[in-house]
Amino acid sequence: MQTTLSIIKPDAIQKGYTEDICTRIEESGLKIIHKRQVLLSREQAEGFYEEHKVKPFFEALI
Repeated sequence: MQTTLSIIKPDAIQKGYTEDICTRIEESGLKIIHKRQVLLSREQAEGFYEEHKVKPFFEALI
């Protein structure tokens, strides 16, 4: 059995796309076995977006 991690970005959640995204995932043949919503700390967000640290839009990501 293979597993896949999917992360829905905050802007998609704010726009109300969460259920549509989950539906598309399931329609593609994948089964969602667990959902969890997490609010990242600034430190965690900086680590997640590390590759964009020198880009001008970095602060907007955080």
